[in-house]
Amino acid sequence: MKPQHISLAYLRLLAAFLVCTIAGSLLKIFHIGGLFGNVLIGMGMLIALISIFLLVYNAFFRGTTK
Repeated sequence: MKPQHISLAYLRLLAAFLVCTIAGSLLKIFHIGGLFGNVLIGMGMLIALISIFLLVYNAFFRGTTK
């Protein structure tokens, strides 16, 4: 079996998720940008959902297309 490794694309999605979520949370904590903080947190959650979908899709359908 080949060793499993995390693709660079997934690491970029994880980094984008963390940046959006942490930045939005900091904006909300310090009461700087109310709506913009919510938008950043929502973007982070959307990125997380997309990355989970891609991981599941690749896990189930990657081997069946060959």
